[in-house]
Amino acid sequence: ELPQHDELVAVRFEETKRIKEELHENPEEALTDAKYGFVQGALRETYQPRQRVADYEASLTPLQSKCRQLLDQLRDPVPHT
Repeated sequence: ELPQHDELVAVRFEETKRIKEELHENPEEALTDAKYGFVQGALRETYQPRQRVADYEASLTPLQSKCRQLLDQLRDPVPHT
C-alpha cells in the first residue's frame, strides 16, 4: 500500500465529485468525449474525401496507371473472370 494512500483516495474522490458537478458527467465520460472531440476536430481540418475511382484513375499519368496495374497484379496474381 502506498504511504499516502488515504490522501490520494480522498483527492480522487473530491476531484471526481468536482468534475461531475461541473461537467454533469463522470470523469471517464468526460475524458472519452474530449478524446473523440479532439479526433473529430483533427479529421475536420485534415480529411478530404477520396475522389471517385473513375475520376481518380482518369487523373493518373500513363506511368502511374501502369504502376497501379502492376501493384494490383502483385496483390491479386490470379485474375478473376
